[in-house]
Amino acid sequence: MGLNEFHVRLSDLLCDADENCDD
Repeated sequence: MGLNEFHVRLSDLLCDADENCDD
């Protein structure tokens, strides 16, 4: 539950930093 939300937040940060948004 919380881990999934954390993963989503982390992915969003990485996506913004890496400019590699797939979603």
